[in-house]
Amino acid sequence: MSRAKLSASKPARRGLSITNLISNAIRHSPEDGEIAIGLHPVGDGVEVVVHDDGPGIPPDVREHLIGAPTLGGRRATKGLGLQIVHRILELHGSRIELHQPARGTRIRFVLRTAPPS
Repeated sequence: MSRAKLSASKPARRGLSITNLISNAIRHSPEDGEIAIGLHPVGDGVEVVVHDDGPGIPPDVREHLIGAPTLGGRRATKGLGLQIVHRILELHGSRIELHQPARGTRIRFVLRTAPPS
């Protein structure tokens, strides 16, 4: 199946990506923490930004989040949800940008409103 067909035929997967990122932000933020969610039109899509003020992602976990991590020859389970989101977005012609500000985590990506060419 081509990327264009997948992008047009599986919008629920894109919604799952947003849901997963928000769920992660809630789970990893302190009880009185703040989560910011931004949606902004950009070019042929919508920029999605999820930013939490939790403890951030430890460097040893962060380096394996966007890819296929292994720990001692076994697949890692930390960050698996983010890996799934990353793959869904790749199939839709987008990619995750992971930022580690002084506190928390900021994840940005663009959901294409038109199928990639």
